[in-house]
Amino acid sequence: MNIDYESLADGIYNLMPNEDQAIVAFGMIPLTWMDLVTNQFKDKATKIGCKQWDIDPEDTETFAVLRDALREDLISDFQKNITVALFESAARQGRMIA
Repeated sequence: MNIDYESLADGIYNLMPNEDQAIVAFGMIPLTWMDLVTNQFKDKATKIGCKQWDIDPEDTETFAVLRDALREDLISDFQKNITVALFESAARQGRMIA
């Protein structure tokens, strides 16, 4: 799966209200945003897996099992990369303090 982290982070950062952008400026990512983006990643990765294994993504029970079985290293790599990209997005906009 190829992810354009820069574009994704720019979009997420621009959706954030000023209060959350201020949190990013100090070198932290609001948990609500990280959870939202991680859940979207898990759903997308699971849908790709369903397609590869010819599983109906509308089968909610199977989908939930596959989603929960995503390798932790994939999830942590995604979270690390999106975190760095969010900080870089804030820095490109001249908003990083830390």
